[in-house]
Amino acid sequence: MDKKANLKSLIELYENAQLDFKQVQLSVNEITGKTISEEEIKDYWTYTSLDNFCEMLLIEPITDWQDIDDAKALLLIEEVLDNVTNDALLTRNSEALEKRYRKPSGFLNDLVFHSDINSPNEILKQLKKDKTINL
Repeated sequence: MDKKANLKSLIELYENAQLDFKQVQLSVNEITGKTISEEEIKDYWTYTSLDNFCEMLLIEPITDWQDIDDAKALLLIEEVLDNVTNDALLTRNSEALEKRYRKPSGFLNDLVFHSDINSPNEILKQLKKDKTINL
């Protein structure tokens, strides 16, 4: 059984009261290296599907976000624009870019989904824009 199928099975067993949370938490940690809360398992369905939730748990974060240069940023932005329905990829790339350019969580999603900006160069320009207010 692959990792995603294993995760889905664990979560479904929990949802059907066949496993307690601690067992699921330990197994998820063994499979993904991530620690999840009981609220995450209880509430994922309010914002995503079980498949997407499992993908979000399995996707590797971008740990070298400090080293993202313009070329890498453009690749990550293009990947987001090409995969707007992939929650795991959106989250991973957004978190890395928002850390790199010191933007609040959700900034990239706002540009893509609310401001309807679909140019990687324009998105990068907005990420690089300093909006700090000095008092």
